[in-house]
Amino acid sequence: MPKTENGVYEFKTKYYAGKIKAVAIKDGKVIGTHMLETEGKAEKITLRKEKSYIAKGASKPQDEIIYVDVRITDKDGATCTQSSNTVTYTATGADILGVASGELTTTEKYIDTTHRVCAGKCLVVLKKHKGTKNATLKAECDLGKTEITL
Repeated sequence: MPKTENGVYEFKTKYYAGKIKAVAIKDGKVIGTHMLETEGKAEKITLRKEKSYIAKGASKPQDEIIYVDVRITDKDGATCTQSSNTVTYTATGADILGVASGELTTTEKYIDTTHRVCAGKCLVVLKKHKGTKNATLKAECDLGKTEITL
């Protein structure tokens, strides 16, 4: 398959609903993968705590910073990339430090607790209160509400 002038491979195919997976192979070894799937109707908000990373040899910080991935998903959990729902966030046991969707032209402030998702996604950054064992983040929009214990 020939590359375009800017070094991109182009594949022409008919559209079918389902999943498509690209696998990058170099010297017979898989060096990367990426999958896209057909999304259904937006039905719910999904919250997932991002993994925390602490450098080897570093001590755990006293104030825990938590990143929560927010997605608008269909009934099967696929991200609805055409969604731009407005979501309101509230937290207990933690302060919301910022909310961002990646939308470059938004006039929403990072410190606002109500934000539109961009391409079905948003990120909420929280700082757990000192001495709090569990914090909770609640998210609500026209699709309903959900919460996660952190």
